[in-house]
Amino acid sequence: MVFRYNLKTDDIINFMQQYDGSLPNNHMQGTYNSSDLEYIIGDTYNMPLFAYKRLIVKLKQEKIIYIQKYKRDGYGMYMSHWLDNNKLLEKYGISVSERNDNDITNKILSNSLAGNLINFADNMQDEKKHLWQIACNSIYKKAVNDLHDRHFTINSKGAMTYTPKGRMTATTEDKGRWLADNKYRSEIKFGKGLRKIFQHQSIKVPDNVIEYFANKLKGMYTFTGNIKVVKGSSIREWYHGSKYANYNTESLGNSCMRHGSCQDYFDIYTDNEDKVKMIIAVDDENMLIGRAILWNTDSHGLFCDRIYGTQMTIEAIKSYAKKLGAYTKYEQSYSNTTLVSPTGEADNSEITITLNTGGFNFYPYMDTLKYTDDISNDNEIVLSSENGDYCLESTDGGPNDDHVILHCGDRVHEDDASFVDRYGEWYHADDCVYSEHHGEYIVYSESISVYDGTDYAWEDSDDFVYVSEDNKYYYHDEVIYSDYNGEYIHDYEECVIHGPISRRESHLIEIGSKEFICHNSVTIEDLVDNEIISQVEYENEVNDG
Repeated sequence: MVFRYNLKTDDIINFMQQYDGSLPNNHMQGTYNSSDLEYIIGDTYNMPLFAYKRLIVKLKQEKIIYIQKYKRDGYGMYMSHWLDNNKLLEKYGISVSERNDNDITNKILSNSLAGNLINFADNMQDEKKHLWQIACNSIYKKAVNDLHDRHFTINSKGAMTYTPKGRMTATTEDKGRWLADNKYRSEIKFGKGLRKIFQHQSIKVPDNVIEYFANKLKGMYTFTGNIKVVKGSSIREWYHGSKYANYNTESLGNSCMRHGSCQDYFDIYTDNEDKVKMIIAVDDENMLIGRAILWNTDSHGLFCDRIYGTQMTIEAIKSYAKKLGAYTKYEQSYSNTTLVSPTGEADNSEITITLNTGGFNFYPYMDTLKYTDDISNDNEIVLSSENGDYCLESTDGGPNDDHVILHCGDRVHEDDASFVDRYGEWYHADDCVYSEHHGEYIVYSESISVYDGTDYAWEDSDDFVYVSEDNKYYYHDEVIYSDYNGEYIHDYEECVIHGPISRRESHLIEIGSKEFICHNSVTIEDLVDNEIISQVEYENEVNDG
């Protein structure tokens, strides 16, 4: 049998060194006591502790684990250690592979769910809090196969879903996320799902801790608000920021129409009660947590415009609108015009509506039905999702004729656009970022983060080099190419045999009064073979050792 531990070699070595006592206590990572450490080891390697201890001793004796003591930079004695993967596989059928946190095919749970559980554990009031913290961190790092229940996450509707054992793992082509297809995934209650998640631990997570985590998740993902439809002057009332729940910080809390100065802008809604209503969601204190304009259009019947609120509230209002027989937007954004019919079909056709009252002095910012040819006719105003001489998306109450045409054909206010010199076209401001390095606006989706996250550059810029070891970009003068590593490195040393290498993969070999910086794979024998030291020096060192 081959045990394939999905952890980095350094992780394995650290566990081995900590338990076996080869490192002094002040070099141990963390503050675990012996019982905690036994739990971590047993849980990580899924083998009896006595068998694990015997394995470590044998690995050392057979020089599958190497340990090298050395002095560095005048800061005292340090240890370098590495593991011979080939010998380990050949003799014991144990293979070690690097953990890839981006590989979702063998994960037990999603990054977001793991992050929530870790955060919940950090805020617990429990005498064994440290064990539940360890349990959450450990389960996040574990890997399983299709013989196990796996891929637990919380979907956009606030339900926990997972891939049951025996079913195949289904992902998008780029393996960026799991497919939500019911053929592959199933829903499960929070408590039952958490028990399945933690069944992979050697420590038993008690019912009261499971219940604590489950209640926290329910509080985050279960919609408990009340949804209703309002019209007329009530629309103006519910737009005012004083009606908003103070914890709503997503799209609703950032709405440009929430200010008191915007109260005069909503006549187009309040004076056309037969064609315009608003869906609102309120919490148990009757404070607003979500809203969307509900149009009775000429072309599509009922249409629920962009929904403002948290993702959980958005999904709840979507379901409500669907029951009303309304079309909804496929994506809740300024630019997306694809609709979804009440029965689930996509529709990209133009939306139009004729209102019987027009000629207003002020207009609100409008998300989809924002184009019109005539704003002076008191008796009628025709709105469209695609064409018109005026664009009603000003945030200061005016019809917007200071607009520009974006590269995609959309028309927006010039304040919401950035001109990209590279392409000679306008892009929406939300899709751009200013680059201090280039001195111009660039497209965010085509950019890279540089200078420790303080600036951006074009992703094809020759000025920066990607260093996979650090998962970041550096200015080209800050890195060097390592022939041995076969890639660029930033923090490097000069190995006497291999040239530039990663400092993290280096150690110091002392031969008499001489010191040699070497790659971790380099041994004293290699120094002799490469004529760095003489056979006499080697024999003296071995005899002295």
